[in-house]
Amino acid sequence: MTENKPLVRIGGKIMQLPDSDSISGAAAPVQVEWSATQLYQGESITGQITNYDSETTYTVSAVLGSISITDDVITYTADGSFGAETLTVNGRTFSITVLEFVLTDGLIGTAGEQGFGAGIYPESDLATAGLSPMTGYDDPAHDNYGNYQHTNGSVMVFVPKFYYRVGNASAPQYATYGANSIEIVGIETFANQAEANAAGWAMHRAFIDGGSEKSGFFIDKYLSSNDGSGNAVSVKNGVPLSLTTSTSYTRTDGLTGCTGILADAVVLGRARGSQYNQCSAFMLGALAILSLAHGQMATGTMACAWYDAGGTTNFPKGCNNNALGDTNDAGVSFTTAGDSGNANKPLAGSGVPFAKTTHNGQNCGVADLNGSLFDCALGITAPGTSATSTTALSNDTIYVLKESVALASLTAGWDGSTDAWGNTTHLNTLYDSVTSPHALGSTTGTVYWGNGSNQVIDGAGSGVAWSTAGFIPKDNNATSATGTNQFGNDYLYRYNRHNMFPVAGDYWANAAVAGVFYRLFNYTRSNGLSNAAPRASAYLQ
Repeated sequence: MTENKPLVRIGGKIMQLPDSDSISGAAAPVQVEWSATQLYQGESITGQITNYDSETTYTVSAVLGSISITDDVITYTADGSFGAETLTVNGRTFSITVLEFVLTDGLIGTAGEQGFGAGIYPESDLATAGLSPMTGYDDPAHDNYGNYQHTNGSVMVFVPKFYYRVGNASAPQYATYGANSIEIVGIETFANQAEANAAGWAMHRAFIDGGSEKSGFFIDKYLSSNDGSGNAVSVKNGVPLSLTTSTSYTRTDGLTGCTGILADAVVLGRARGSQYNQCSAFMLGALAILSLAHGQMATGTMACAWYDAGGTTNFPKGCNNNALGDTNDAGVSFTTAGDSGNANKPLAGSGVPFAKTTHNGQNCGVADLNGSLFDCALGITAPGTSATSTTALSNDTIYVLKESVALASLTAGWDGSTDAWGNTTHLNTLYDSVTSPHALGSTTGTVYWGNGSNQVIDGAGSGVAWSTAGFIPKDNNATSATGTNQFGNDYLYRYNRHNMFPVAGDYWANAAVAGVFYRLFNYTRSNGLSNAAPRASAYLQ
């Protein structure tokens, strides 16, 4: 670095000459992929030289702030100034914006950039839920950004409240994605749902719980495994708990309150604490929408490891090829969990490169939403006539959890006052009976997400299509016999049933149809599945 630089007057300010650094590096014209095009005062970004050549001298400089280079990586740190900044790399200039207002807590981030899709919990009641921030939780460039740890060792990701707009002609990516362009903003833009709706935006249903708007939700980073004492924990490389009685799998049967059925996920989620339960359809829908928006706005793999510029496989990867790999990316691999029932069942979060297997293409994200094992989704069901009733329903009537009901209050039984399942009379106390925006009756069968340029995600700010956005397609025109690459050609099996307990994401064997939008509506609370696992979640404030 240059030391003791003389003072000069630039733009009315007295300052030192531009900071600069040099190293043997890429030959001009240099190409640099930056981790972001804007940052806040005092923050840093990195740039990777994509045509690096160690035989030539490489020089970088900045008018304000500091800049350095090590091998093919450039690091720029903004100083106390804000506004337009120019970085010079081997004579080529790059424009960077330094933002003055530093609002970090509770932000969802900028789609396509580092830190998007996770964030800092903005309240002070973490201890009441047994949570504490992990090292690096407040640094968007850190592997633990937005990551928190429970006292039992479980790692969770905080997903801040966000607002979205679908198919607006002013969207920067509209020319490419048209009716399916997704814009995302956070609390820096709107204060609440009413303000967003008035401006033509929607607040996602995942941010309403127990009758109030929430600052965000916590969700397990990894599928649940046994901590050795019968507790379900979210830890990297744990052996996922299969929701089954099969002795060929590491299973939930025999754990406290569990009998080897899908409803065990609720038992185990609630066991973590009073604010906890199995994750909801709303949360999984929100994560799918975030992934979609991130892929649309990404410009490279530094902030989105699974990014595909061609758009063919521009979505999170996963364990889905029945050989501990991803059918769309031969460079992704997983480690077997070792269960004798199937060696292709993977360890939780064992994907390499890990960032390719998260919802936001970064190490800080939620893992294994594509393949691995099914995620069970609370919040959408249909009434039954007994605890084990699985009768097929030809109608499209579904029950969606009332906004006034707290997810954590739902219990795993049947027809009790707080049970997530029951007969029609009981469900009407907890759920709204609605007609699904997309046909789910038992005679409708298989379709795939996406239908040409038709809109797939509903952009309304209220109604059933809003409450199920990202989990159920907008309408019957949103799916087709093959689907589209934009939605991963993900599978949707429409089969309304008594005591329905939908599952998402698919598992280790179904190849290209697996993904963040994959949905099955033919399973129930009493089914046991060796290829489904629990994933806990929580709302605090």
